[in-house]
Amino acid sequence: MSGVAGGNRIERGDVQATFNKYVEEVLSKIPGSKKASLSGSVKAGSKADFGDLDIIVWFEGDDKREVKQRLIDAALALPQNIIVPFKSEKYTGRRYYNSGELISVLYPIVGKEDEYIQVDNIISLSEEEHAFKGSFLDLPAEKQGILIGLAKVILLEQDSQDVFRRMGISNVPELKKGEEFEFNLSSVKLSLRKVQLEGFKEIAREEIWSTTAWGTIKILFQGFNIDGSFEDLLDDVARKLTNARSKNRIAGIFKSMVSVKSGEVGTAKGKGKEDALEKVAQTLAEALDDGSEVVALYAGGFKPPHLAHFENAKFLSTKADKIVIFIGPKIREGVKITAEQSKAIWEIYAKYINVPVEIQVSRVTPVLDIYEWIDANQDKVTEIITGAMADEMGKFAGIEKQKQKGNYKNVEVKELPIIVNKEDDKFSATDIRKSEKFLLGGSWIPKVVSKEDKQTIIDIITPQKEDSVEDKMLTAVDNVFESFFPKKTKTIKEGSSGTAITPGGAIPSKDRASLEHLYDDLKQTIDPDKYTIVFNQDRIDIYIKTYSDVSFDGTPYQKHLPEGTQQEKFNYTPYIGSLIEYMLDEGMNIQPLPEVKIRYDENEANDFFGKTAYYDPNNKEVILYVMGRHPKDVCRSFAHEMIHHMQNVEGRLEGLARTTNTNEDDRLQEIEKEAYLKGNITFRNWEDGLKNNNKEVMAEGRYDKLSNTISSDIFKAWKQAFEDGEIVLKYGENYEALGGSIDVDANLLLIKGYGKMEVHENTGAGTDSDDDYIIVRMIVDPEMLPEFWSEISMTLKDVIRHEIEHLTHQGGGFTANPAKIMRGDQARRDKIKAGEIPVNQYFKLKKEIDANLQGMLFRAKKEKRPFADVVNTYLDSQDITPKQKEEILTLWRNRMPALGLKQTL
Repeated sequence: MSGVAGGNRIERGDVQATFNKYVEEVLSKIPGSKKASLSGSVKAGSKADFGDLDIIVWFEGDDKREVKQRLIDAALALPQNIIVPFKSEKYTGRRYYNSGELISVLYPIVGKEDEYIQVDNIISLSEEEHAFKGSFLDLPAEKQGILIGLAKVILLEQDSQDVFRRMGISNVPELKKGEEFEFNLSSVKLSLRKVQLEGFKEIAREEIWSTTAWGTIKILFQGFNIDGSFEDLLDDVARKLTNARSKNRIAGIFKSMVSVKSGEVGTAKGKGKEDALEKVAQTLAEALDDGSEVVALYAGGFKPPHLAHFENAKFLSTKADKIVIFIGPKIREGVKITAEQSKAIWEIYAKYINVPVEIQVSRVTPVLDIYEWIDANQDKVTEIITGAMADEMGKFAGIEKQKQKGNYKNVEVKELPIIVNKEDDKFSATDIRKSEKFLLGGSWIPKVVSKEDKQTIIDIITPQKEDSVEDKMLTAVDNVFESFFPKKTKTIKEGSSGTAITPGGAIPSKDRASLEHLYDDLKQTIDPDKYTIVFNQDRIDIYIKTYSDVSFDGTPYQKHLPEGTQQEKFNYTPYIGSLIEYMLDEGMNIQPLPEVKIRYDENEANDFFGKTAYYDPNNKEVILYVMGRHPKDVCRSFAHEMIHHMQNVEGRLEGLARTTNTNEDDRLQEIEKEAYLKGNITFRNWEDGLKNNNKEVMAEGRYDKLSNTISSDIFKAWKQAFEDGEIVLKYGENYEALGGSIDVDANLLLIKGYGKMEVHENTGAGTDSDDDYIIVRMIVDPEMLPEFWSEISMTLKDVIRHEIEHLTHQGGGFTANPAKIMRGDQARRDKIKAGEIPVNQYFKLKKEIDANLQGMLFRAKKEKRPFADVVNTYLDSQDITPKQKEEILTLWRNRMPALGLKQTL
């Protein structure tokens, strides 16, 4: 099944008969129907079969929404043996899908019993539009991608008035500050837009001209070989474009337009797309290697960087492909503003500048840095420009002297415009710093900056209050920790998703000794009546005794237990996770999973009739009271409450009397009886399974079901949040090169029953050894959605299975078998990240061998791809030599029998 409708593939020999009958049975019955034509690869007939039929349909009318509704009404009025209900899992039973210019339906394939093809009706309202769509959509996808990108950059390459003249475009409005013209080509039409940008994000758009006449559209590409092959057109574009921004932008747009879907991997279509992507990247990159780049350099104290600085940077950016900003390190008089605060503000401003921005804090002076940058890079770029006010040009007198000596031939100093504050007063950072009230008022911030970013800037420069004694103490402790754990210097890809190495809870022995020494010192200095100090494996926790432990859920009367007590050290998460996995394996109806809360409550613990656990059906929560209880008894209570959750999922808790007294409600008595009996036997069977099946703990597929459930939960939550607008697309500095990027942020995502999900400080994933939770973050190109969702889904499955394997290595409780536990290897990981050990050694770490094999095998199963193909694709993307790759594969092959893996590698 394929497409939104869940149709079959249609053989080439059945296309024309099915198309003819569809026109006769469906389109001819719709009022205003004028013409229909096959389009795209189906029309070319170059393949043996096709996943859908693209049909360009021409209807009389002026409003596409009304015409589309006409088609929908007709489809719904026809019998279900003509317009067939969808068979896809997501849209089962629907009879049409409305998206943009398309109405998709499911129609019987002529001559094939119980086989149906998805028909995509592409709407046009005139014969000209019909002809245009036929001409454009008949082009190979690769040529479409190049032309769409080329249309975007024509006005970067050619004089706009010349272009408008030859296109016959007149009455073009004047541009205001921050606006530019841009052509946009799509499957609908070619349009000329006046756009306003903030950074690389379009914030306003006005269409001032459009056409669907293919002959007119071809005039836009005058001088380019658009009638040749894809390769001919690409070579022509690479040779004739002169602006580095143009080449970057076409490469980014092409990458977003032409993507290999998961179902195309290993197919001829997928191979063709992969070859095209590689060809575009290589050809345009080689074209950029000629050094045809203009770089602007901008130096200043920037305490703070105000709207005049911003406008000067924008002025320089219009002359360049990139701008480098140098910030003076000196703190000036008035309100204290540091170079790091200035850098943070410039990083916000960078979003509103239409070229990539690089920001550096100078070692001595920013002007000196400009001279050093010129010396180091003048032979690598086409032109370097910098700028200063008329009364500050003396700073760059040295450049003029060098030019007189025959040096700095490609360097130019431009006079920057004067931006005034009031009357004839120049904007002055000195004046801004004189008044804290004026500084925090924010009138010096550029008007183009959004309200949210403006508030962030105000927060950055707001003077900090004097720290409390507690804050100073914790800051001192943080400083000690920073000396123990240096910041990461390198990220190494892990799993096919590119996940990052993270601490496994073990630290070097010398650091552990220092941590213990610090612990002893703190115990001697901290008031035991006010604070509780707890030594953990890789950290020290300090609790204020007058408050509830922040890790608890807010239940009244909670207190942190005395040191050394069982409850303080016991980690329930792995056992609860394992019990949930067992219930899922047994087919118990417990999804969606409940949230599990652990409570330490003295009142309940000291009351003979106090609560041990309960289930909240409204919020789908299981609450466990653990103080003074054996952990095994707590988990038995959990099994009992999970039966209540199952009853709630099945709708069997509705209508119960509002009482907890089983003597007052017979139905409640039956509900409780089932929970006691089934909960206890489920718990006993799970326990016996762990005790008696140690030999199976490393078997293939041991955690596949759990991995599938977790990854599916995350994927559904992300996708729903994206569709609901809760995930915001954040455009990065390399938008033109990459086609755009967004952070899909899991910071607030709680995977119930499995522990919390958090954004990791680097792109990728990792595990926390003490709390048994997985950290995950992914970077996604927004232009590749929705097609890229399938790739995200498969990547998540690989990542989650990989990280679950790491959790088993730590002995936390996903497995009770000591055979899974491995010694800590953090010291070796640190050396790899620091570059002291070659990167290829990372893939030889014992923990990584198991995790990589299990994660990639799980992905191969879900994608129905050969295991060796998944592994080779991953290793080929790493920075390793062929010889190193073979060494890694030899180790992995030798390890596979111990894991019970029977695949060929």
